[in-house]
Amino acid sequence: MKLDGPFSGQEFRDDYLVPALKANDRVHVIIDSAFGYGSSFLEECFGGLVRSCGFRLEDLEGKLVLEHEKPGFEYYVKDIWQYIADADIQERKRA
Repeated sequence: MKLDGPFSGQEFRDDYLVPALKANDRVHVIIDSAFGYGSSFLEECFGGLVRSCGFRLEDLEGKLVLEHEKPGFEYYVKDIWQYIADADIQERKRA
């Protein structure tokens, strides 16, 4: 069971995103399918790739493609990359 319940960032990350990243050279995530995203979902999903799954910022920059067509969703793309970068900084400090 995922800690934050069904449809959590952890569930999306562990059940869909990580397997896709491990199996493919490039993974396209289309973020248009929701009305919006909570920061906790995005941080757990994407920051958690670094913190919990062993990915690094430089790995994800070459593999992860975030796509949207909805106006204003570039904000989420910016936030996602910031969560990844922040988690990467913290993990490097721990190493």
